[in-house]
Amino acid sequence: WNFFFRGIAKYNLGDIKGAKNDFDRSVRINPVFTSGYHYRGIAESRFGNYDAAIDDIQHAIDLRPGEIGLYFSRGVTFFLSGQFDKAVKDFDRYTRKEPKDPSAYLNRGASWLFLGDTLKAVGDYNKAIKLDRFDPEGYSRRGRLYAAQKRYDAAIEDMDKAINLDSMSTFAYFNRAIMLYETNRYAEAMSDLNKVLKDEPGNALTLYNRGLISAQLGAYDDALADLDRVLDINPNNVLAYFNRASIFIEM
Repeated sequence: WNFFFRGIAKYNLGDIKGAKNDFDRSVRINPVFTSGYHYRGIAESRFGNYDAAIDDIQHAIDLRPGEIGLYFSRGVTFFLSGQFDKAVKDFDRYTRKEPKDPSAYLNRGASWLFLGDTLKAVGDYNKAIKLDRFDPEGYSRRGRLYAAQKRYDAAIEDMDKAINLDSMSTFAYFNRAIMLYETNRYAEAMSDLNKVLKDEPGNALTLYNRGLISAQLGAYDDALADLDRVLDINPNNVLAYFNRASIFIEM
């Protein structure tokens, strides 16, 4: 337990390698220590070692099949490794025991989305929002789904709610900006992108999109300045070269 708890502390401090070493030590001392395998699996997942992560969590499940949180962790790992059908099954099992955990519905909804079932995805997002209407994540995810369906009014409404709940979310501002752009509300889109860049001045994706909007509005010098910065950050961005060439033609 001493090594395990120190591993948890290291994990929360961002020292994933150190955490894994402590979890390793905990299961060497006690080969049937379920929590050690569980959290070592989570650490392996952070490194992208999904097969090792699934093996560890499966070992923990074999030791304690009634520990429902293990299925949630394995579901997340299946999701990250692209095994979405298996992820759904684990989240199904988890929600049967823990029907009031909104995070499970958010993760299952994302899995359904990758499987192409938008109806089930939005159903899970609705469930998550119903369980916790003060969590911006549910609105953000549902809003992006609506935007993919070109239901921009509903999408923007969800992003408005997400931003009202978390006014520091650059992710929500960026996504709302793209939705506003698609509905030709360029000034509002630009305002949202500016908010993102205030907190993340080196965000190349935001600079790129602001450059496109500036070009759309005929502000070619501003557009070139943004695309130049994008290419300073990522010299291999061929789309930035393409759009900068288009601006040179317009000028």
